[in-house]
Amino acid sequence: MELELLSISAFSDPMTGALLKRALQEWGVVLIIGGIIYFIPTIIVLTRGRNDGCGIFLVNLFFGATVIGWIIALIWSLTGEGKRR
Repeated sequence: MELELLSISAFSDPMTGALLKRALQEWGVVLIIGGIIYFIPTIIVLTRGRNDGCGIFLVNLFFGATVIGWIIALIWSLTGEGKRR
């Protein structure tokens, strides 16, 4: 019971609430910027309007966490012609 009361009072403190809100905002910005960097190959292929964007997206999504997978997706998105018909 004491632990529950302690946790409730910690979050009801205005200073703690402000710090928690600021930390969540900062991590949100980090996650958004990280997501943009992670999906750069996909963004490139979408802006170039290529037909093989789905394959590049899948490689980026599943193997982008490995540096090699991200580099492969990046090179694949940069090579070839822009719009294919």
